[in-house]
Amino acid sequence: MPLTALQTGQSLHVEGTRQANGSIDGRKIEIEDDNEDDDDDAEFRTEGLVSGLADSCPARRFTVNSTAITTSATTRFDDISCATLGNNIRVEVRGLRQSTGTVIATRVKRK
Repeated sequence: MPLTALQTGQSLHVEGTRQANGSIDGRKIEIEDDNEDDDDDAEFRTEGLVSGLADSCPARRFTVNSTAITTSATTRFDDISCATLGNNIRVEVRGLRQSTGTVIATRVKRK
């Protein structure tokens, strides 16, 4: 998970060593998804057509199946590049859903 996936207001599970000043020297951080009913990881997945493509690489914004998606410099692109991403292209998106509902894409693959 890239550090850019962390946002204010998220619930986190942190493993590490508590320091004298009260902070935690974290060795493992996981974003908790309060909407998940099972114990699977919190990775969001969807497949569909890109629409509303905006902004420039590496920080693109678009929607797939009415879900807002953002990319970053850490997003992995398979069978497509950030620059060749376009509206009406079928993709599979994997990423982390934020409390705002937006998904930060960890992977975008052309289908």
